[in-house]
Amino acid sequence: MPVQIIDSRKLSEAENIWLKDLDNSLNQSDLLRITSEIHRQGKKKAVRIMAYFDAITRANRKTLKEVLKMRECSVELEKIFEEVGLIAKWEARGIAKGRAEGKAEGIAKGEAQTNLKIAKKMKKMGDSVKKIQAITGLPAYTINRM
Repeated sequence: MPVQIIDSRKLSEAENIWLKDLDNSLNQSDLLRITSEIHRQGKKKAVRIMAYFDAITRANRKTLKEVLKMRECSVELEKIFEEVGLIAKWEARGIAKGRAEGKAEGIAKGEAQTNLKIAKKMKKMGDSVKKIQAITGLPAYTINRM
């Protein structure tokens, strides 16, 4: 399998902006330079830029957090995130997570209500607390309070 090794330290910054900065040692000025270049590229290369930006931000989380704390830079990054589709992706992920959590919460609540109904019926029929516990999973104090 052929392999090519590139020593990014030997690349000129002007000609190799994309390769040179594809590592985990970016500082704030490097990240700002990259974001301005991404913004300059615009939507015409959005898919490629998104993959690149995703890679460098994963490798440089600490630097990204520092840049995001700078007010004027965070607005610029937000524009870039919007252009390359990251904000829409994050929103969709958040909506899906909220729905899944809400669904799970709803199911758990429904199961709890059903178990209470079953326990009440069993208690009326004279079943023992231990038997009701075994079937419904409810604690003894809940069953005794019915």
